[in-house]
Amino acid sequence: MLVTTYNPTGFLRMIAAAEKLKSGSTVMRSLSQGVRKAGNKTRTLVRRELKAQTGAKRYGTIVKATRSFIPSPAVYVIEGTGKGLPITEFGPKASAKIDSRRFSRRQHWMFQPRVGGGRFGKMPPLPNGGVVATPWNVAHAFKRSYQDEAGVFRARLPGQKGGKGRKLYGPAIWKEIVKDQTAAAFQSQGPRFLDEEVSRELKRLLP
Repeated sequence: MLVTTYNPTGFLRMIAAAEKLKSGSTVMRSLSQGVRKAGNKTRTLVRRELKAQTGAKRYGTIVKATRSFIPSPAVYVIEGTGKGLPITEFGPKASAKIDSRRFSRRQHWMFQPRVGGGRFGKMPPLPNGGVVATPWNVAHAFKRSYQDEAGVFRARLPGQKGGKGRKLYGPAIWKEIVKDQTAAAFQSQGPRFLDEEVSRELKRLLP
């Protein structure tokens, strides 16, 4: 005698999975969770690449200059913020340390050369490349640059006669984040992280 017995376990599992998938909110939550996890992984990758790309000394500086947020379900944004990184991140060295409070022609006598008879001669120009740093891992001499009495690295603007000039900064993260090795890493690894994390979350809906 032949006896056929039906085991409904597989069918019941399929029905249970279908009930879960029938709920759009459940699926969307899983998608959003996968996107968030993939975004966090990609953010770490992007920050590491930015550190290598810019030549910054500290990873924490890159973290401060980037942020991530989720503006809507299943969307993850990584953004560069602020102006250029502090020049101190790039090992600056100054061959000119000048008291910027004495920069006017009348007050800058201590740096003014003497000519015949003890008279003052022409004011010397600011050193061209007085500060050297290594943004992008390449030594760069900043024009009309110096280190002031407070230890701040600055540069005079062309034609500027008074004031301390502007502070020196390194690469701007909001510019760097969308180019070169950072952009390449994002394009190559981001989709892989997304596929892995979203697939993992959707599989959890299945019994």
